[in-house]
Amino acid sequence: MKTQMLVLALAAVALPAWGQDSAAIGRMQTQGTFERFSNDIRMQGMEQQQDAWRESRNPRVVRRAEEAAALINNGDCDGARALATRANDRRLLAGINRVCDAEAAAAPATAPAAAPASAPN
Repeated sequence: MKTQMLVLALAAVALPAWGQDSAAIGRMQTQGTFERFSNDIRMQGMEQQQDAWRESRNPRVVRRAEEAAALINNGDCDGARALATRANDRRLLAGINRVCDAEAAAAPATAPAAAPASAPN
């Protein structure tokens, strides 16, 4: 019984495909081409927006962020925080805190475990 139902279900799905004419298939291919074309246009627009955003950034802010990244990569989160604090850059400080906190949470405990205290005899 299950096999008969499965065959009927598969046949019902396949029937509409048998009845399609070549014009309908051509329309579907044209629609796919149009969708690919519109996706390409959309991606180009996004890239242009990103380029315009990069050009509008203040070079000092970018340089400060690069310096902070170099300090963080060298393991000096406190130095990076001091850099952002001196510049009064709250957004950079928030980003530094987020990265350094995540890095500290991911790093395994490197401090040696304390030896257990011996109990008095």
